[in-house]
Amino acid sequence: MLKLGAAVCALIALVLASQASGHGTLPGPGFRSAISGIQPVLPGLLVRALDDGRLSVANWTNRVVVIDGPGGRPQYRFANRRVYRTTAAGWRMMKRGESHTWHDPRIHWAGPTPRRSGLVSRFEIPGRANGVPFAISGFIGYRLPPSDAGIPAWGVVALTALGLTIASALALALLTRRKGEDSTEPSAPTGSP
Repeated sequence: MLKLGAAVCALIALVLASQASGHGTLPGPGFRSAISGIQPVLPGLLVRALDDGRLSVANWTNRVVVIDGPGGRPQYRFANRRVYRTTAAGWRMMKRGESHTWHDPRIHWAGPTPRRSGLVSRFEIPGRANGVPFAISGFIGYRLPPSDAGIPAWGVVALTALGLTIASALALALLTRRKGEDSTEPSAPTGSP
């Protein structure tokens, strides 16, 4: 009986472990943006598409780098370890440093959800380094969610409750059985034959 309880608990632990690895530690389904390159190559300019949908630019060159916004006008300027943003009055310093991160609609997909995994769209973000044009190239991909033939969350909770109930019942039965064995001591032989 104790072996049956251990087997049930082990089965529940395996189900819970498979559910956890399928829904939390692996990359999630959905859209992903990635930078594929800068043309022409500009050593020292690091551009990344972050998982939260932001674009990150770090200018480690000794050049003045300007990134154009979605409308084609200059949006950010990286120069002399400072980051500037264009305003109606001109450039306004935002902060000191070589890098800045912002939400950029060009690295997001706004269309319908694709029916299969793969490349959804390509994008280019124009800029200039000391007045020389360059383009940041990238793409948006999509991965379909896994078909969840596993146990739904309510099923995992129900199985866990069932396993705990069975384990508790087995433990109670074992304790009751041991108490019964302890209370019935063998009687000493009486008299001689």
